[in-house]
Amino acid sequence: MIFLKFFFYFVTKFINYINSTNRFFFIINLHDKKQKLYSVKKSKNKDYEKIQINTTHIKLKKNLSYVNENDIRKISLLLNKNIKKKIFGLCHGVRDGKEILYFEKYLRKSDVYGTDIYPNLENKKVFNFNFNNYNKDWNNKFDFIYSNCIDHSNNPKKTISNWIKSIKKDGYLIFDHSSSHGLRRKTITDPCAIETELFPFLLIDWFNNKLSIENFIKPSGLRGKSSRNKIIFCKKI
Repeated sequence: MIFLKFFFYFVTKFINYINSTNRFFFIINLHDKKQKLYSVKKSKNKDYEKIQINTTHIKLKKNLSYVNENDIRKISLLLNKNIKKKIFGLCHGVRDGKEILYFEKYLRKSDVYGTDIYPNLENKKVFNFNFNNYNKDWNNKFDFIYSNCIDHSNNPKKTISNWIKSIKKDGYLIFDHSSSHGLRRKTITDPCAIETELFPFLLIDWFNNKLSIENFIKPSGLRGKSSRNKIIFCKKI
């Protein structure tokens, strides 16, 4: 009996060690009394901006985009249903701004802008802006904010708090979140790791008096084949 007790003790310790050191396993150590439901790879702010700008430059040259037009159409249908007047929107981390074009295509009547840390001089609707920061001129300005790149945040709680401030009361905060935003794909360019299953719990824990989770939308295309991928539709309260 004593042998089995020690055996299971060491097996449990070994499994938790693997979980905490290997990105291919889950992010939580179940024996940790102070469990963190997310992880951030720290870097100096100056280094962070340089890394993000260089990465965006490379992806723009390769014409890489992760925005699915049909997903934006689904989101737009919900926004059209819930907001009857002209809709003002902001998309964070847009690179070439495809989501802006799609929203303005499917929203009934709208004016949609974007931000990116990389200076886009060609698209006048994209502001050169670090989305982790707060812009007081945007306070309570937008009917919705959309982003598919919370994994690029260097402080997710602070970043999302700043986004909430930019939304009108009863406005919407929309996260396009997938399994690739978790620990498995955490890198210096994608410093924030939050598993999709845990993200709603974090939102409730951090902003239970500011946000309510209204809906989940199943992504289109290949991403829709995994139940781990979700578009999370939140409302500012």
